[in-house]
Amino acid sequence: AAAERRHLAAFASYAVPLVAANLIYQLIPLLNRSALAVTDGYAEAGQFALAADVGLRIFMTIGSALDLLLFQLVVRTDESHGRAEAEAQVARNVALVVALLLPLAAGYWLAMPAFEALVVPASYRGSFAIYSTILIPALFAFALIQYALNPVFQLKRRTGPVVLAAFVALAVNAALLAILPERAGPQGVAIGQLAGLAAAALLFTIMAVRQGGLRLPWRDIGLAGLATAAMVLALLPLRSLDPPALALGLVTIGGAGIYAAIAYALDMAGLRVLLRARFSRRSVLAPAE
Repeated sequence: AAAERRHLAAFASYAVPLVAANLIYQLIPLLNRSALAVTDGYAEAGQFALAADVGLRIFMTIGSALDLLLFQLVVRTDESHGRAEAEAQVARNVALVVALLLPLAAGYWLAMPAFEALVVPASYRGSFAIYSTILIPALFAFALIQYALNPVFQLKRRTGPVVLAAFVALAVNAALLAILPERAGPQGVAIGQLAGLAAAALLFTIMAVRQGGLRLPWRDIGLAGLATAAMVLALLPLRSLDPPALALGLVTIGGAGIYAAIAYALDMAGLRVLLRARFSRRSVLAPAE
């Protein structure tokens, strides 16, 4: 019984801050929708909600898939090679998360006109693109917190800082709600959400470096930025191409191809080494003809 209590206490100290932080993050869009409903009506709140929910699902789907793979890799590395190697794996994971989510954010923006024309109801068009454009960097910051920075403290089983970052996001967002909507209109609410999550991501990055011992992979982050910029410049003329289905297909396929080629050529986040090791392992395991 005593052992069970110790295990429960250890689990609670690890899990409760993670759950609490997620609850706080859920309060942010609820607060913003409520503010819009009061100041601009439920129709405007619905416009904001659709853009926020669609964008969140896109980023969370990709991010959750990454998290299932990458954090388990950290745990296995910690068990088999020790804490130092696990911390190095966390840094590599940060590079991988940035390398995959940054082009996702840019690609979503590039595909926005076609995506809106094909998927979004007519009564929501226009506002959907405006809100989504503001929220894309906010969603990127949130995904960065969840899937790149949280594992720094999860590995050390000191998850308290995640709550502090969430409180900062909520506090900055709430403070700006008193200022921005009057000056920037309904879009000020989205700007407030962006500012809150960006502030949380910045603070959490500083804490991860200073308290968590994270060594930021600046080379891979810089390469991801350059590759994403090259992708955007190459595909920008296709952004408003007609028909929208053709534009969406070309932007999606072309963006993935351009970015993948640059990432492979530059060995971004060790992707080239990983792919070569993967294919060489398959060739060894394949039966001889």
